[in-house]
Amino acid sequence: MNSIQGKRKQFLTGADRGLRRLLFSIGMICLLVAAGCSAGAPDLPKITLPTIVLPTVQFAPPVQLPSLPTPPAYATPLPTLNSPELRALNAAGHSTCPVSVTNPLSTPRVSGAGNVWRLACVVSAGHSTEAQLEKYENNSQAHKALIEKTQNRPAQGFHNHIAVAWSEKQPAPSSLNHRWYVCQLDEYLAVIHAADDTAWLLAPDPQTVAEAIYQAGVAERLFR
Repeated sequence: MNSIQGKRKQFLTGADRGLRRLLFSIGMICLLVAAGCSAGAPDLPKITLPTIVLPTVQFAPPVQLPSLPTPPAYATPLPTLNSPELRALNAAGHSTCPVSVTNPLSTPRVSGAGNVWRLACVVSAGHSTEAQLEKYENNSQAHKALIEKTQNRPAQGFHNHIAVAWSEKQPAPSSLNHRWYVCQLDEYLAVIHAADDTAWLLAPDPQTVAEAIYQAGVAERLFR
């Protein structure tokens, strides 16, 4: 019995010593950790970022654009409408010629020299109408010119005047179509010719143009 108690006492004494050693070690570790924390971390080297300098932007000087070329002659009304004949033809052209923004030539063009004034209207390639207003000394000379130009074809009434209308078609293989309308207006003679190089008659009708010339001429007091 005493032997067992002695062994138990020795075991407890050894365990006690081990526990003390463990606690002592933990205490030392805590002291070391505390000492290290109080010392603080070492100073880290300072990093200086470089200064970035942006380049100066140089704006280019304004570009001087070249001047536009002078528009072609047909884009300008020709000539100055300084006579009643030109004004009448110009008015007739603008009322009968279909103007296209994609075809500058479709703008009616008038011109004159001496006692002859002309109107040109180009609808498209191969389709155009031309009118010519001729002034003679008197009605007799104008009538004589009418007979010569129409080659004694049958005449018809045109307001208080006379007119001759006819058409011609070129033989195959050509498809060119001609339409004519010639009318005597007192001492004036109006000769209108339409040409189409296809079966589609796109050029303004000569009789329609003659009517427009008559109305504009009456307004300008050229004829009755």
